[in-house]
Amino acid sequence: MKTLSLQAGAVNVQWQLKSNMCAQFINIDPEDVELASLVPRATTRVIRVAPRPEDADFSKRLAGVVLRHVEGLVVEMSQVLPGAQLPFLKARVDMTAGRWSPDLKAWLRTLLDPTHCFPHTPTVYFKLLRDCNAAILLTQDHGFELGLQFLGRKCSAACEQMHNCAVAAAQGEVNEPKDVVVTALLWDLSVSACDLTRVNIVLKAVQSSLYVGFPKFKALVKVLQDMVSSKDTFHGIVFVRQRQGVHAVAALLQNVPELGRAVAFHTFTGHPAKTKVQLAQDGADAETVGMPTRKQQEALQRFRDASGREILVATAAAQEGLDIVNCSFVVCYSVTECGVQLMQWRGRTRMFDSQIFMLMESGSSDETFFGKACMEATNNCLAQVQIAISL
Repeated sequence: MKTLSLQAGAVNVQWQLKSNMCAQFINIDPEDVELASLVPRATTRVIRVAPRPEDADFSKRLAGVVLRHVEGLVVEMSQVLPGAQLPFLKARVDMTAGRWSPDLKAWLRTLLDPTHCFPHTPTVYFKLLRDCNAAILLTQDHGFELGLQFLGRKCSAACEQMHNCAVAAAQGEVNEPKDVVVTALLWDLSVSACDLTRVNIVLKAVQSSLYVGFPKFKALVKVLQDMVSSKDTFHGIVFVRQRQGVHAVAALLQNVPELGRAVAFHTFTGHPAKTKVQLAQDGADAETVGMPTRKQQEALQRFRDASGREILVATAAAQEGLDIVNCSFVVCYSVTECGVQLMQWRGRTRMFDSQIFMLMESGSSDETFFGKACMEATNNCLAQVQIAISL
């Protein structure tokens, strides 16, 4: 019934255009054989993989740690920021299910605003909670190996920062650091989330430079291997949700023997959201800062000029408004729930016989998001009209 009402709405919009603009409009049948022979259309192939229990388990454990610590912050924050409890209530739903929470990300960004002052809680504590939330998303998209490795780097950075503060306090340069909450969070992470079995798996993966255990990554490798075996030259795009994921996926693909020797991998991410000074204060690394305009242009130029087997691993920043060479295939490594984004991904494949590969976990939120995106994309197509103004 919802789809029918949206279709009726699209027809109503067309009628209003005809009445108000004195225009003629034409509805094009997407199944028209003659039209199909003239307009390139990409075929969509959905590849479902079975989720790994260890990824879900790690996400739930980590989300449980974050939830316990954030609940302790809510009372203190609500005294300084009126209404601070509302976004937390939304985040609790995701955290309880072991999912990354955009509401928690926004909430912690507010707490990290330099205009706010929380004398009893060090900034590094907020940053570490934010990094825990980011590690959950990395685990969802790339497996617990990458999420745990990222979290390990951030925990080491937090320990180093607290050590430097303690040294400065001992020399009388700053006040005594209030690091009890940070120590408690690090201890909770080591006990509840980062057990020795997982750490050993990650250490072995780092030594071999491969994270081939994650089902989506295996499926991606299989898609690219098939392309290499069937095409001498091609341009393709792999869309990834996070900036950290872009660099990680590109590096892992380069380490696959069958691909590293046959394919050139390029990376592309969005602009930095902060200034260099802000990024330095925030402790951001090269994987998260983004690409300035000049580097973006250089990356796209290299991708366009190359004539071999070329793959661009990119965030959604590459989906519209940029001059990217026509591609023979697109791989959606991270599922979207936005119909417009799905249409933009399809728009990157403007060659005949082009393909779109959607990678998703069976029985997960991926399928729900993909279904929502497909419905939105279909309704957007129904609402599009070709208008010939007659005066």
